[in-house]
Order: sequence, then C-alpha cells, then structure tokens
Amino acid sequence: MVTSPNLELGVAADDKLRAAAPKSRFEYMQCDITDADSVARCAAAVKSTFSKLTVLVNNAGIAFKGNAFGANEAVQTMACNLHGTRRMCEAMLPLLTDNARIINVCSMYGAGRGAGWRNAMPCSRSSSQVGQAEPAEER
Repeated sequence: MVTSPNLELGVAADDKLRAAAPKSRFEYMQCDITDADSVARCAAAVKSTFSKLTVLVNNAGIAFKGNAFGANEAVQTMACNLHGTRRMCEAMLPLLTDNARIINVCSMYGAGRGAGWRNAMPCSRSSSQVGQAEPAEER
C-alpha cells in the first residue's frame, strides 16, 4: 500500500514503484497521517486488501524552509512528523505479522548532535505503548 496526502504525488510514486518492481503488488490510497479518520480508513483498507502487514515504512514528514519558524510551524511539524507517525504505527500495529518490521524514516537532523534524541519513535509489536523515547547520551 502506497499512501500520500497528495493524490498526484502519490500516484506518481506508485507508478515509479510499479516500474521498478513490476512483479510486486502495489495499491495506492490517499492518506493524510495528520488526520485520524484518514489513517483509520487506511488501516481498514490495508486489512481488507492484504489482511496482514509485514513492513510499515513511515516516510512522511514536513520541514519549513528558511528561518521563519514560529509556534504555528512547530505545531504543524509535530502534527505530521511525530504525532502522525505515531498514529500510523498505532493504527497498523494490530495488522502486523509476528516478524513484521516498522521503519521510520527521518531527516539527518534527527540523528545529529543538535537533536539530542535517538530512536524517538521506537515501535514494538509486543508493547502496548508505542513511541516512548529517551534522550540520547550527549557526546
């Protein structure tokens, strides 16, 4: 299942995946991870189409360009990059097979010294609490 909140970009990504792996099965669905209803519809579609999930790759994220960054931009960034990713993990958790993997993609800043956090969104099938984070050790 390939998802994107932007229909045009999602269809383009789906087309590229189909061209790169023609023997694989891909389904496109519009999904906005900042919208709980959209994520619930996506989880229901995954369940009805595939029944189980072996890999969840969270690659959604936003970043504002330039130096204008205030409270509104922070709220929007956290809504997508943190809460949206967590929402998607929680919605898909019941659909994961026993050996499934969740891959959360982030910017390099998340791994850098300035961020101060490592593995901010660990997701475990065996844990009922998804997304617990601990500060990384300072180097």
